[in-house]
Amino acid sequence: KIDPSNKLREVFLKGEGWFNIAKMPQTPFIVHTDKYSVKVHGTVFNIKAYTENENVVTTLQEGSIEILPEKGTEIKPVMLVPGQQFSYNKRSATTSLTNVNSSITSVWKESEIRFENKKFIDLLKILENKYNVEFKVSDTSLLNYHYDGSIRNENIIQVLNLIKETLPIKYQLLNNNVIQIDKQNEKINLKP
Repeated sequence: KIDPSNKLREVFLKGEGWFNIAKMPQTPFIVHTDKYSVKVHGTVFNIKAYTENENVVTTLQEGSIEILPEKGTEIKPVMLVPGQQFSYNKRSATTSLTNVNSSITSVWKESEIRFENKKFIDLLKILENKYNVEFKVSDTSLLNYHYDGSIRNENIIQVLNLIKETLPIKYQLLNNNVIQIDKQNEKINLKP
């Protein structure tokens, strides 16, 4: 949407979007979510703002963006630099700013994703972004396992079943797109 009176470019986002915005200081670009807005200064970034998710998350890949509060929130404005992720928790009304591998957050838009010696914790982050799910891992020792493989058009259940073939995991679907990951007891072959 472009406002002809002041040449303001605006997008209202529910869900997830990846943006590559050209720098045009005379026509600001603003992405509105229900909790905060992102003022763009020419950049590449990802916003995850699903209504059903507890967190609204913005990750900056290139350039700079500014987080601005929407009406009804008490978020303090903050500028992000590449590799930073801003998160707002709807339940606790708290914010966080962390350093992340920003390329992982936008991998969901790719048609094929390949993993080579990928740590399980990084794989789970990619799957969370691609399938709009959240993982709860009961045994943190699983996070250090490594995985090789690729994903094309598989759904999340098919992907988890593929991972189960090589990693000792079991999973359970919980409510609100949450998946519980537990360590599968490794089978021991005992000879009589």
